[in-house]
Amino acid sequence: MGIKVSMIIPSYNRYPQNLLTLFSLQNQTFNPSNLEVIFVDDGSTDLTSKIVKAFHPPFSFHYIRCEKNNGRSKARNIGIKKATGEIIIFLDAEMIVNPDFVQNHYNHHHAHQKKVITGSLGYYSLFSFIFPELNKKDLKRIAKLVESDDIYLKRYQTFLKTNRAVQMIFQEDIDSLKFRKLAYYSQLHVDRKIISKFGEELTGFQMPWMVFLTGNVSVRKELLKSAGFFDETLQGWGFEDWELGYRLYKCGAAFAFKQNVTSYHQEHPVTSNHNWKASLKNFNLFQQKHPHIDVLVIIFILLGKYNRLEVHEILKQYKALEQKYPNRFNNFKEMIPILLKTALSHLLAGKPATNLFLKSQNYYRKKPTQYERDTIKSLGIFNQLVHAFDYLNSL
Repeated sequence: MGIKVSMIIPSYNRYPQNLLTLFSLQNQTFNPSNLEVIFVDDGSTDLTSKIVKAFHPPFSFHYIRCEKNNGRSKARNIGIKKATGEIIIFLDAEMIVNPDFVQNHYNHHHAHQKKVITGSLGYYSLFSFIFPELNKKDLKRIAKLVESDDIYLKRYQTFLKTNRAVQMIFQEDIDSLKFRKLAYYSQLHVDRKIISKFGEELTGFQMPWMVFLTGNVSVRKELLKSAGFFDETLQGWGFEDWELGYRLYKCGAAFAFKQNVTSYHQEHPVTSNHNWKASLKNFNLFQQKHPHIDVLVIIFILLGKYNRLEVHEILKQYKALEQKYPNRFNNFKEMIPILLKTALSHLLAGKPATNLFLKSQNYYRKKPTQYERDTIKSLGIFNQLVHAFDYLNSL
């Protein structure tokens, strides 16, 4: 039958968590002759290269070593070009998965040729290691999780005595699924509300492409070819996945979150790669490439004012205003993107986003725009949109 599923795992300095992830793939119920795993070592300087000798799975395994760190986008593109399967699963190097993980991802693609399946809107936080850098809340949680298991308790006590990193789980813990004792379900409050409101199929959600999170997501390779691969100009951390997700959305992809493909994230100290400035730079490239209101409204999130669910409502009302009044309120409709871009330019410069009308060189439009705003508010059906405008006006 040949390869049906290609799993792509980029990794940079994640040993031995990445080896534990690979061990969990050995236990898949999915036919191993139909699975390939493409592991892209993106210039790691740790012991990741040892994986070649330590890992001997029943499926086709490709270890690709990059001599330098190319970044997330290029590393995944290397994997995509190597992949021969119909379905591509992107998985982060520190994600442990259940035995039915691949089979469930594969099954969800049967009914819909343009489906994107994610498990990233909810996942389990797993303490495969204890690091001294973990915060007090995590250490208290670990103390509670190990109470009922003598072996895990002993390893935890070793950490307390030495204050050094201690490995908590090994291959046998993964094979027996005992590792689950050291995990708890983690889901952002906003994601819980999004799923509650729109369901797993995200029906009616204005920005479903935001669930294209490469820690755990699958898509048909043909759809990837249609949309194009990851944009390699987006360097560092942030937005390279959403940017591709948006292109998939424009190609007609439907997005869904499925609980039965969730994964276990091995908790670790956050590195300096999670850089706010690099993330802002990537978003700027994203919105320059796609200067649409669907993308620009993310600036509300970057400003720290609204969450994704609230921005959904702002975008929904903006589009409703355009549809219902195509030839009216042009100042209002045009100024919101202008003010958002002005705010972004200040964030990029490390300056506070203030006096946006004046700094956008559109101060002369403030009075007519305010008049249109008052008229729109009197309609009583665009309250969230008016509130968003007032926020920008108040900065």
